[in-house]
Amino acid sequence: MSKKTKGLSQLVKRVFLKYVTGYRNEQRYWDSRWKLGLKDDEWTEDNRQKMIKLLENLMAKNQCKTFLDVGCGKAELRDLPGYVGLDFSLESIKRSGLKEAVFADITNRIPLPDKSFDAAFTRTVLLHIPPDKIERAVSEVCRVTKKCLILHEPHYDPNSPEPHFHCFNHNLPEIIGRHFKGETIFL
Repeated sequence: MSKKTKGLSQLVKRVFLKYVTGYRNEQRYWDSRWKLGLKDDEWTEDNRQKMIKLLENLMAKNQCKTFLDVGCGKAELRDLPGYVGLDFSLESIKRSGLKEAVFADITNRIPLPDKSFDAAFTRTVLLHIPPDKIERAVSEVCRVTKKCLILHEPHYDPNSPEPHFHCFNHNLPEIIGRHFKGETIFL
């Protein structure tokens, strides 16, 4: 398939998603993205290895033995010690190849006990949560995290408009400060 044909195919899929599937049901939207092959933001092997090394160092520094990957997608970080993936897309979990994963919507309740993981990580997950649900999502992630919260999320800018129809500009440091007393690291 030529680059131009592939680009056109991706565009048609995105238009279908936006106007037919819509974002009214976030879980259905993300399952559809996986089924249509639109989750192509994978890391290169080099970037994946660099991220794993960075996270291993942060875990060692904070004496973390267990790691929850919130919004795990294809579970690119599965090589980390004590790794568990969590996603609210069944399609994502199926494609991850993980033998065990947590299926949960963090805007409701994560079916895990309090402080069950030493470290929790999000990578461009929280920016997709609408403002009326972000407080609950952050409080749930914080509830299951014991020592260290590591976030790879956009930096808050109070003067910035919302970047996309399903992306939001949250003041995560302020929200997290209300729910978590451990180490918070923004990458």
